[in-house]
Amino acid sequence: MRRSGNGQRSPRTGMTRATETVERIKQLIATSGLRPGDCLPSESDLCDSLGVSRSSLREAVRTLSTLEIVEVQHGRGTFVGNATLRPLVETLAFRMNMLPGKHQHALLEVVEVRRGIDLGEAEQVCSTLRGTGDEELHWLVDRITEATGEGKPFAELDRGFHVTLMNRAGRRIIADLVAACWDVQTMTLAKLPPGTVTDLPGAHAEILGAAEAGDVDGYRRAVCTHYEPLLERFRR
Repeated sequence: MRRSGNGQRSPRTGMTRATETVERIKQLIATSGLRPGDCLPSESDLCDSLGVSRSSLREAVRTLSTLEIVEVQHGRGTFVGNATLRPLVETLAFRMNMLPGKHQHALLEVVEVRRGIDLGEAEQVCSTLRGTGDEELHWLVDRITEATGEGKPFAELDRGFHVTLMNRAGRRIIADLVAACWDVQTMTLAKLPPGTVTDLPGAHAEILGAAEAGDVDGYRRAVCTHYEPLLERFRR
């Protein structure tokens, strides 16, 4: 039989009551078809329907709020959050910052993950973008080319290109993961010595051209060409 009360464990699941409540609220959101911005039932209603104490419910809501699964608006109620990957970004960036003197090695791994995602999605990207001419992607490539020629930074444009590319391929979760990797990379770059060059030209035009031509092998070659200068920078 389960014991109630905050911090006590359920013999059946081995979870604390608050942890179990977290899972049950997530299940409630999913099975009720609630979307970001929708309001959850009141605290008293949740306690009654879930059969938990107020202390367990409040601890669970705090946990879910930290994960951006819910958003507490004082005086209004608790709403379904956007569930972004920002908590993951913050955790990874903190973990990387705990490696004193090894930031470049950590960045190397992040860039390798980004390259792996692009290579792994080659067929999906090329099949979806084949024969298209996406205005936003071409605009981003043109702005990146201009910035490169003028010696200006283009980090946000680069991020936008890679995220938009995955979104256009219908890979929404992958796009979020790409954005998260990019954000972790940006946060960790701040720990490198001043003057470290990280805005390298890349091969954005070649990547887009191959995708629109449906050339999977060409796309993969362009991806490798794109990342190699940055990988080489962090291998030193």
